[in-house]
Amino acid sequence: MKYIVSAVLLLLILFGSTVYGLTVSSVTVQVYLGDKPLKDATVELWANNTLKYRGVTDENGTIVFNNISIGNYTIYIYYNGSAWKFIRYIDLNTTVVTLNLTINHGNSTDDNSTLEEIVSMMNNNRHILYTGIAVFFIIILLLAYAFSGRKIPKRR
Repeated sequence: MKYIVSAVLLLLILFGSTVYGLTVSSVTVQVYLGDKPLKDATVELWANNTLKYRGVTDENGTIVFNNISIGNYTIYIYYNGSAWKFIRYIDLNTTVVTLNLTINHGNSTDDNSTLEEIVSMMNNNRHILYTGIAVFFIIILLLAYAFSGRKIPKRR
């Protein structure tokens, strides 16, 4: 029984670290105000209500963030007393995130999540879903064997 529990724990650690440890080597965030790159805008990436990354755009309106974990991010852009909010999903295929700002009266919040992005996010998460299903079935099989009463034959 202790071997089965050890095997299950090893599988959970192995698959858990694979699923939750996925990172993107670098993501470039491009910020435009109208059709012009926005220099000196502060860009913040938040995940699970925690600030993960912060930086300032260069003369081309870009900033590069390295070693970003895949997942949903709330991106805040601050410039000249205004604030913008975007929600984006970053996956293993994401290399560039382009954000187009619009000027509204006072501070503005621009949540640009679309149905297409949500469907894309679900499609990009298939590997996590399939890994989870595989782990679930492996655990069920190991538990079924453990409670079946059969003993593992000893080597001679």
